[in-house]
Amino acid sequence: MFDMTCDVVVIGGGHAGCEAAAAAARCGARTLLLTHKLETIGEMSCNPAIGGIGKGHLVREIDALDGLMARAADAAGIHFKLLNRSKGPAVRGPRAQADRRLYRQAMQALLRATPNLDFLAEAAEDLVLDPTGRVMGVLTAASRRIGAAAVVITTGTFLRGEIHIGERRIPAGRTGEAPSIGLANSLHRLGLPLARLKTGTPPRLDGRTIDWAALEAQPGDDPPEPLSWLTKRITNRQLACAITATTPETHALIRANLHRSAVYGGRIAGTGPRYCPSIEDKVVRFAERQRHQIFLEPEGLDDDTVYPNGISTSLPEDVQAALIATMPGLEQARILRPGYAIEYDFVDPRSLLPTLELRATPGLFLAGQINGTTGYEEAAAQGLMAGLNAACRATGSTPDRTLTRGEAYTGVMIDDLVLQGVTEPYRMLTARSEYRLALRADNAGLRLTDRGLAWGCVGPERAALHTRFKSDVAETLARACQDGRTPAQYAASGITVNQDGRWRSALEVLALPAVSAEAAERVFSWLRDLSPKIRAELDAQALYAPYLERQSAELRILEREEKLPIPSALNFTDIPGLSAEMRQRLAASRPATLGSAGRIPGITPAALAALAVHLRRAGGTFHVKQGLPTVPRETEALLRDYLALLLRWNTRINLVARADAETLWVRHILDSAQLASLLPEASGPLVDLGSGAGFPGLVLALLSGRETHLVEADRRKCAFLQEAARLLGLSRVTIHPARIEAAPLLPAAILTARALAPLPILCGYAYRILAPHGIALFPKGRTATEELTAAAADWTMRTERFPSRTDPDSTILRLSEIRPVSAQA
Repeated sequence: MFDMTCDVVVIGGGHAGCEAAAAAARCGARTLLLTHKLETIGEMSCNPAIGGIGKGHLVREIDALDGLMARAADAAGIHFKLLNRSKGPAVRGPRAQADRRLYRQAMQALLRATPNLDFLAEAAEDLVLDPTGRVMGVLTAASRRIGAAAVVITTGTFLRGEIHIGERRIPAGRTGEAPSIGLANSLHRLGLPLARLKTGTPPRLDGRTIDWAALEAQPGDDPPEPLSWLTKRITNRQLACAITATTPETHALIRANLHRSAVYGGRIAGTGPRYCPSIEDKVVRFAERQRHQIFLEPEGLDDDTVYPNGISTSLPEDVQAALIATMPGLEQARILRPGYAIEYDFVDPRSLLPTLELRATPGLFLAGQINGTTGYEEAAAQGLMAGLNAACRATGSTPDRTLTRGEAYTGVMIDDLVLQGVTEPYRMLTARSEYRLALRADNAGLRLTDRGLAWGCVGPERAALHTRFKSDVAETLARACQDGRTPAQYAASGITVNQDGRWRSALEVLALPAVSAEAAERVFSWLRDLSPKIRAELDAQALYAPYLERQSAELRILEREEKLPIPSALNFTDIPGLSAEMRQRLAASRPATLGSAGRIPGITPAALAALAVHLRRAGGTFHVKQGLPTVPRETEALLRDYLALLLRWNTRINLVARADAETLWVRHILDSAQLASLLPEASGPLVDLGSGAGFPGLVLALLSGRETHLVEADRRKCAFLQEAARLLGLSRVTIHPARIEAAPLLPAAILTARALAPLPILCGYAYRILAPHGIALFPKGRTATEELTAAAADWTMRTERFPSRTDPDSTILRLSEIRPVSAQA
């Protein structure tokens, strides 16, 4: 039936295809890379650069999982720059400009050296499916039938690709190469949701005709910092770039010819990338700006071609030549190849599972621009993950290879794609991650290489380096936490800290902005012996330690929510309480977990709660939002900040007995939050007696916005409450460091106390503090009935009982009209 068979076929030899093929082969799958031309494998179709802000994080993550992109970029790099160097490590972006020819050669050499990987220069024309719709292989344009258990499609801009230069239209996947029509038709027959996007590229210039002396030179870093952990040093000769800019004359010329632009002339329907707009878009959208900066990037050591980064265009060739001549230093520049826009098909990524496998076609994976992304790095990261999962399908391995948002930018990107889809080409930005302080480019190996080892995609060289580095980092961090000084000792060494008598570790002191590296080394001489990589990791850990602790707590809280599975066959119409709109949104995205359902645009808290209840009834586990009133995301984020602060303080003073994040969230914060629905609508202050860590008073203050008074005799707990109130922005909260007997006689509209005293004693406090029509809210456990009976001997009251939504054995008592029995007599 088949002319040849393998485990995995990867269609396309671009950045996604290279990583997919290499990853599948590294995992032991017999893999075939199928592409139009073997000589163009690893081609840099657009700009000659790898990395940048956000993108550099992806490159380092690919490298941490033993991918190829970073190593190829280091072998070909001719200009390296760490972007955002003046900012914190979390947003620094490593970037390398590459010699196009050297990059292509390096990538091909790395692929040829990969065991289990073969190559075939033929176009994929169709897919072969079995009667159930599962992929069985590929049919090529040469009528060759190739059998495979999994297929990865990485066609870039080739699916019905069409180049636009002014009024000209050229069917092509990129300059000089035919588009993929047969495969596009095959995907259409599968009923996949196809649409059009567009991207573009600038004209290429002859560097010999540029007046470099008139331009501002931009040298790279010295020494250059490699992208790959395996690269010891960069050996290529390094080149400088230069900067020029558009002028008012440039803008006037563009405006006068907008009607000749393919985009503005109405000849392109696809949406272009927001964060890499054409020069026409820049002039129209930012009409007030007089200039736009252009970076002139050499394309090779022995190549005079220059890439003018920032003037992607679809204007006609004569207009391109004219506008180039309006820029400083480019007055005599000659265009070697005109810029163009390219329009192509993509598949709505919401049709994919988090593994990048199509839900409707088992065994078929998509990666790269076919999923609506833009950029080499986004494509390569998807390719790697698709290749790993394709190998799993082919070899029967489990579980799926996926990364969460808290683990990697790769996880953020795939989660965004499969849940939200795209309306424009997706580009990775550091702002897309909620956990960017932890997901730094410099710690990608510490985050992901252990995962890669478990998946079987990391080779012995990286494994050995990683194990040694991980051990050294752990040893250094332990020493930095254990070695420290008193304020007086620091002062004697020239380091100023608060003279509060508190011993501070080296890690704490390294985080102080006023402490220089030299000053720290005077006190802790062992810092001088650290390697640059170990020292950089120590400094980053010191800088972000308080924030990382908070994020770590958040991740622990969210873990159960994130992992609560939603059955793939779940019919959302069977869930009571879901509106038609919510059912449609959930059905379109098919989230794999409850956590991912919460990130679908437009999903309401009420819909999420209904889904959670349904899953629990079906045998799921507890959902961390159970019992939390419908609140804005900002309020929930503040509650999580409060939890993180509580965890941190609890290591110093005993605020609560049970200190794991999940217990605190459910048994304390949610337990307090459920009281909000029982508060009266009437205004008036709330008094919380024996507030301790702020339960329930501080939580109710945040949720209700009421004037709130917290009474707590322990001054250390009062210090915590003061910091928590500042963190939550609660200006209407007053903390009273006093015994209850000295509590303010307001009178209060609401009185609450949690686990403070038996009910007869609480009634006495309530009678003294409450306004005539005030209410008391007292959470009680199994003894509620007994306490009510005991209180009835001395007090009369109106009693209401409500079951707790966080503890089936607990009851909430709402009391009013509390009077002593003697007064009734």
